Amino acid sequence: MRYSDDPRNPGRIVRSRNDLENFNNLLEGRIDAFPVDELVGATLAWRHGWKGRVLVSSNSVFEAPIHVMFSQQTSTPALVEQFKQSLAKMSDDGEYSRVIRDYLLPVLLG
Repeated sequence: MRYSDDPRNPGRIVRSRNDLENFNNLLEGRIDAFPVDELVGATLAWRHGWKGRVLVSSNSVFEAPIHVMFSQQTSTPALVEQFKQSLAKMSDDGEYSRVIRDYLLPVLLG
């Protein structure tokens, strides 16, 4: 049984739709902590001016590559191949590096 589904843990988990909502819950005292991707968390904190209002754990909860999952019901192998080609094109023309830079900059500045 997942921790979040265990009836012995009522009120310990506040569900949210996204990381921005988690930040608002944290800053408004509804939660004590939440897991977030390092780059996403640093970017949101930097863009919204919250860097001085949150503490970031220096320990990763887990480390793993990020994968994109496609639905077999709504996707085709051709769509997956097109996605791969789009990533390769973004890498070739520098767009991928620009996206990574925009997310890494807040972490490096922090």
